[in-house]
Amino acid sequence: MLFTVSAVMADQVVFDPATYDPADLPAGATIVDIGGTMYAQIVLDGWNSLIDVDDVIVDGGSSIFSMDAKYAVGPDNGGFTIDQINTFLKLANFRTSTEIGAAGAASSSDFTHYEVAIATEDTVTGVQVAGQETTSWGAVAGDTLWIGRVVIEKNVPYDEYVVFDPSNLSGVILPDGMEIVNIGDVDYCQIVLNGWGSSIAVPEMVVPELATDFTMQAKYAVGPDNGGYTIDQINTFLKLANSDFSVEIGAAGAASSADFIDYTVPIAAWDVIGNVQVAGQQTVSWGAVAGDTLWIGKVSLIVDEYLTTSDFSIANVVVGAVDSPEDLTADVHISWDADSLYMVFTVVDDSIVNTGASYQCDNIEVYFDMDNSKNIHYPRNGSWVANPDPSYDANDWQARLVPGVDYSVNNTARPSPTSGARQVYEETADGYTFIFNIAIDSLIEGFDPKIDTTLIGFDVLLSDNDDAAAVNDANRNQLTLNSPTDKPYNDCSLFATFRLAADGMFTVIPDEEAPAAPGNLAGSSEINSGRASLTWDEAVDNIAVMSYNVYNGTTLVKSVYGTEGTVSTNVNDLAAGDYTFRVEAVDNYGLVSPRSSVDVTVEIEVGVEPTTADQLRLYPNPANSVLTLSGVQDVLEIQVISITGSVIMTVHNTNSVNVADLNEGIYLIKIRTTENVYSATFVKE
Repeated sequence: MLFTVSAVMADQVVFDPATYDPADLPAGATIVDIGGTMYAQIVLDGWNSLIDVDDVIVDGGSSIFSMDAKYAVGPDNGGFTIDQINTFLKLANFRTSTEIGAAGAASSSDFTHYEVAIATEDTVTGVQVAGQETTSWGAVAGDTLWIGRVVIEKNVPYDEYVVFDPSNLSGVILPDGMEIVNIGDVDYCQIVLNGWGSSIAVPEMVVPELATDFTMQAKYAVGPDNGGYTIDQINTFLKLANSDFSVEIGAAGAASSADFIDYTVPIAAWDVIGNVQVAGQQTVSWGAVAGDTLWIGKVSLIVDEYLTTSDFSIANVVVGAVDSPEDLTADVHISWDADSLYMVFTVVDDSIVNTGASYQCDNIEVYFDMDNSKNIHYPRNGSWVANPDPSYDANDWQARLVPGVDYSVNNTARPSPTSGARQVYEETADGYTFIFNIAIDSLIEGFDPKIDTTLIGFDVLLSDNDDAAAVNDANRNQLTLNSPTDKPYNDCSLFATFRLAADGMFTVIPDEEAPAAPGNLAGSSEINSGRASLTWDEAVDNIAVMSYNVYNGTTLVKSVYGTEGTVSTNVNDLAAGDYTFRVEAVDNYGLVSPRSSVDVTVEIEVGVEPTTADQLRLYPNPANSVLTLSGVQDVLEIQVISITGSVIMTVHNTNSVNVADLNEGIYLIKIRTTENVYSATFVKE
């Protein structure tokens, strides 16, 4: 197995004043802002100052917990001065009375960083703080303590990511001209250089998402037959590459030294390491020499920092159906830093199909709206539009990941492999996994991430096709992270809104603002038409209106996808009489506006049959199993759509659809024939 999701270690936040609900603090505690940072201000109550937190499991990778704190003496603490009081900090499982880590250290009137050793692996349920006087070691009351974020720090040095270790040759066979020697009680690999041919095949290892460099110790000795070059004319050249040397992961040369010195080389490409290459590169014509000797120590990756990941389920079924969790289940684990976005997709899929059209076989489409402009595509929920699609601007991107297919095959435009996009794929026992990273500057120039302020648009469309022999639209199941339809590929307004949070986390900003009522609703009816013609102005919404529901009285008669500007529709098959029509706007996320209303009188002369736009009939309606259509010919496609706009079911070349598995409620049905497109509603009972 090349990697696991847990390979990215993360500090664990136990308590964060910026996100903690002040109502859950103990008596005498509040949340305050000091210099733009949130702290808990606690009036101490002996040993009784406790903060309940959500459970955090402490594992073997944890060594300390830490926080910033400062102390102020109150007037009634028993006469102790600040230099007689320790700031006491403790994590515990208060349900089982298990102390996970506790210590006291000198108090300070300025913010000071405190670190406390983890003594026991257990589940943290609370944080305890106190002022502990150092005379009889009791806890005082009335003093004030301010504490910041409480974090369990992962003690994972970069040496955990060892590429090659002369002390441990498991899985490594040294080529001729190389041997392990011990110098000063340290093992080194002694290499008689052979031009560019000195390389060591190592066990495969994926470069972790946050790796920045690789490092090793090395020293150099000139041989008698290297062409006459002196050591100051030779660079020590170091390189990591994949197993067949087709990808250079990092390579550089630097001045050689007769003594051991540390060399650090930047990671340039993100792939699977399979080889360590070394050389002596003369700086006259930049060729590689032979016969000199190089000693190298442990080769390790440097992982600059460990970010937490925000974990989201890709679970909105927008096309087809998912039979079981084994059929299709997916999650995305995403984090960020100042340079890059980091994603890990884990997919459970009982049948991986990666042949056929890239958009119809199994694939993951990843979308970015880097300035969160939420550009709207018209007509709403329309089909694919040839580029340039006006709803996408210069900061909106789409990438496609196909299992077992190189990223460059389906992503020629940005974010392209040459502009900072990196993909690693692995098939697993029950599906597949992608690690996908993108340099932010390849998506938008001048990006300035600010915690709790910067917003981006982000979404995922996951396609699953279980029939390799018939890879087409009809056989696809599709899930999204946020979008209520399968159209995020041409409509940025459907993307989720992600806010950048501390520690590389994201929070989702839900849309909770309903649209305004449609304005200027007007209606008319031509005599003998049996039809009411309705128009209204595009409703205002904070993001976008997806559709409009039209009611005859209180009965839903149709849904109309949103258009830009004036919206119009007809209600057909009306008998003579007075009608009140009502129209409501529905936004991308199912939020519904107040209804506007208009009265229309339908007039039909005696003896005149009303004409209709079509003769579509649905029966039985309400339906509980099979719904049949009549009055239309040459049906190409039938879509069953929820009133929020999600496509629930699609069938082709039939005049009936089985609705037995639908939940009870009102649904829209869209029928496409060789001549026209029809819409109607039905009730599932």
